[in-house]
Amino acid sequence: MKRIAIFGTGKPAEYYAAHHDFGQDQVEAFVEIKKSRETFHGKPVISVAELDNRYDEIHMANSYLETLDAVLAHGIPAEKIIFCNAVLFQQYLDRAEGEVSFPFRYNRREAEEYEKYVGIRVGRGFYILTVPPPHQPSFRLRRIFRPKNPKSLIPKRVCSRNASR
Repeated sequence: MKRIAIFGTGKPAEYYAAHHDFGQDQVEAFVEIKKSRETFHGKPVISVAELDNRYDEIHMANSYLETLDAVLAHGIPAEKIIFCNAVLFQQYLDRAEGEVSFPFRYNRREAEEYEKYVGIRVGRGFYILTVPPPHQPSFRLRRIFRPKNPKSLIPKRVCSRNASR
């Protein structure tokens, strides 16, 4: 049985805690850079300063590269870190500029499911996350369209006046 800490208390962590099957493993805490609450999903929230090697895995369920830096700065081995968010993983890859040694693990399935769940919308356009084959772990946002009339996104039978009769 592994002892797990999930980094984050925002929407990605909320989704991850509710939808991930941890099996025999046990989530023991949620981590924030600066502790802002006592509990989250019934587990204690600790600050990154309280994070130590008693956890077997640190699941990075947030979108900020600074959190990864904070975990590494506190002496947590990279082998214990698992990326659970495509945005954070992409930021790491962008910063590494192709010089990635990959001591980290990436939970691609969970990250993709979260991206589908929230969708990616920037401004008024709608974007999709394109994912290349596993041997090329890079991600790009691709704009698919910007509707002039948002009602055009709703199926005609829902929009029509006869639908309510």
